[in-house]
Amino acid sequence: MNVLNRKMEKLGIRIWTKKKLDPRYITLEQVSATVAYVDKSLFIKEFLDSKEIVLIMAPSGFGKTVNMDTLKQFLLGNSFIFESHHLKIRIEHPEFFKRHCRKHPVIHVNFAHIDCTSHATYLSSMKDLLFATFNEHAYLTEKTEDGKFVWSDLTLRTYLKFPPEMVMIYMYDRELSEELTQNDVIQGLRILSIFLYLHWNEEVIVLIDEYDAPLKQIMKQKNMADAELILTDFTSMVSAVLNNSECVERALINTCFCPEAQVPTYRRHLFLNNPKFSKYYGFTKEEVVGLFKCKELKRLRRTLDDVHKWYGGYELADETTTMYNSRSILTYLTQSVICRKPVLSSHWFNWNHEIKWKQLFAVRCIREKIETLLNGGEIEVPMTGLLTVGDILVPKSLIDLKPEVINEEAANTFIQFLCLSGYFSVKRTTDDNVVVKIPNLETKYELEKKCHDVGLFQRKYKLDQNKIEEYGNALKKVAQNKDSNALIGLKNAVQELFASPAVLPTSDNQFCSLLYTLAYCEDLYVAKVKRGEEVIETLDFLIVEENTGIMMEVRLDSESAEKAHSGIFDYESDVFEYSNFKEITDKVYVGLHLDKERNVTLCYSVNQAEGEKL
Repeated sequence: MNVLNRKMEKLGIRIWTKKKLDPRYITLEQVSATVAYVDKSLFIKEFLDSKEIVLIMAPSGFGKTVNMDTLKQFLLGNSFIFESHHLKIRIEHPEFFKRHCRKHPVIHVNFAHIDCTSHATYLSSMKDLLFATFNEHAYLTEKTEDGKFVWSDLTLRTYLKFPPEMVMIYMYDRELSEELTQNDVIQGLRILSIFLYLHWNEEVIVLIDEYDAPLKQIMKQKNMADAELILTDFTSMVSAVLNNSECVERALINTCFCPEAQVPTYRRHLFLNNPKFSKYYGFTKEEVVGLFKCKELKRLRRTLDDVHKWYGGYELADETTTMYNSRSILTYLTQSVICRKPVLSSHWFNWNHEIKWKQLFAVRCIREKIETLLNGGEIEVPMTGLLTVGDILVPKSLIDLKPEVINEEAANTFIQFLCLSGYFSVKRTTDDNVVVKIPNLETKYELEKKCHDVGLFQRKYKLDQNKIEEYGNALKKVAQNKDSNALIGLKNAVQELFASPAVLPTSDNQFCSLLYTLAYCEDLYVAKVKRGEEVIETLDFLIVEENTGIMMEVRLDSESAEKAHSGIFDYESDVFEYSNFKEITDKVYVGLHLDKERNVTLCYSVNQAEGEKL
C-alpha cells in the first residue's frame, strides 16, 4: 500500500466504480459503488454504545439515510459488504463487530411514501406500511422449536388488550388488514416490537427513516381538521412503540424537524450542535480534500477551492470544523467523472413541501431577513430545535394569510424551518437563540431563486412577459440617461405593466415586492440597504447600474408620488455611507404612485432634493 492509500485509509475514504446514483435515495450498497465513498461506519459503535433513543435532526443531503442503512445492514448480519470494503467498524473493532452483528432484532420503517392527502389515505397507506413491515418478519408466523407460535405465548396477553392471534391474522393478510381500526394502526409497531422481543428474548432496535415526510405533507394539507388528526395519530403511533421501554432499548430516528417529544427518553442531536454525532453527517473538509487526492479525481483538483465555496461552510459548534453537503459533493464528483467535465452548480433537491413555500419569500418581513443574509449578513432568531404541533402547521397558515398579517414571530418560525432544511449555517448564542448565515453558493443560489421567482409574480398578477422586459429596459435607460424622457419611459412602463387584465397589488408591501423582484430578474443589481446592523425599514429598494444609484419608494392609493419621493431624504445620507455604494456618483431619486384606476404618477430628482412630478 502506497503512502497516499495509507493516508486515505486513515480518512476512511474508498474509491469504487463509476456508477451513477439517484441522490434522493442512497443506500450503503449504492454509495459504496460510486466514484467516492467516505467510511462513516464507526457511527454504528457510537450509536449502539449510547443505549438510548437517538433523534438525528439534520438536513436532507447529509447522509442520514446512508448511515441508517449501514446500521440496518449490520444488524441484519450482511457482513459481506463490511468485509469486502474493509470498513472501519470491521477492521478497527473486530470484537465489537462479532458481538453485535446480527445479534439484535430490528424494526425498520421509512415514512417517505405515507399519503397524507386525507386522514383516510393516511390510514390506508399506513396499513400498507404495517403489512410490509410485519412481512419482513414472516418467520413469526412459523412454529418455534417447541411447536408453538410466538403469538400464542400467554405472556402476550399481558401486553395486548385483544387476542394476539387476531393481530397476527390481520397484520399478515393485506385484504384483512383493511379492517384494522384507527387504534390498531396506532398500536401496530408497538405490537410488532412485543412479538420480536418475546421471540428473540432480546430488546428490539427501532430504525425510523424519513420521520418528517408525513409532517411535510401535512404542511400542504387543505383540510386543517384532517391535518391535526393525522398529526395526532402519527405522533401517537411513534410514541407507542418508543415508549415501550421493556421491549425497545434503542432507536434511531432520522428527520429534518419534529414536533415536541411525546417520549421522555428522546435524545435530540441537532445538526452542527452536537460533537458526538455531527461528525458522521456530511463530509469534513479533511475528507473532501482526501477525495480529491485520488487518481480518478486528479483532474478535478483545480476545482477544490470552488467546491469549498459551493458546498461547504457549515460550521460545527466547536467553530473549528467545517462540514459539506455530502450528497452535493457525491453528485458533483459522479457527474464530473461520467461527463468528464466539472459541473459546479446547485445539486440541491427541492422537496414538494418547499415549492409551496416560495410565495412566502414575497412577504416583506420574511424577505428583508433573507435579503440581509443574501447580502452577506447574519441574523439572530429564536430556535430551540423543538417544534410544537402548531409550529408544524405554521407554513400552511402563513400561505393562507395575507402578507401584511404575517408578524415577526411567524417570520422567525419560517426562518427556523429554513434552518432545519439546511439553508443556513447555525451558531447557537443562547439556549433559545441562534445566529444564522448562508454557508455557501449552493444555498445562496437556491434562496435567490425562491426569493426572486418572477414566474410566481407573473401568475399571481397576470403580468405580460414583454411588459416585464419593458419595465427592466426602462430602469436601465433611467440609469444611463438620467433625464425626463427616461423617467417618462419608466412611468409608462409601470402603467403598461398594470394595465388590464393585470391584477393590482393590494398593499404597499406587495407593490414593492413585485417591482423589486421584476427588476432583479431583469439582470439589474437590486439591494436592500443595511444601516449598521439593521436593515433600513422604510427604503423600498436601491438599483445600482455602474456608477448610478436609483433610490425608489413606491406607494398605492391614498399616498402620493411626491410623498414617496420626499421620504427618501430622511435617510438618504445613511444609504450612501454603506461601503458597497460609496462609488456611486449619480443619484436618481424616484417616488412612484399607483392608484385604483391603474394610473401611475412619478416624482423624481437627480442629485438634488427638489423633485419634478411627471
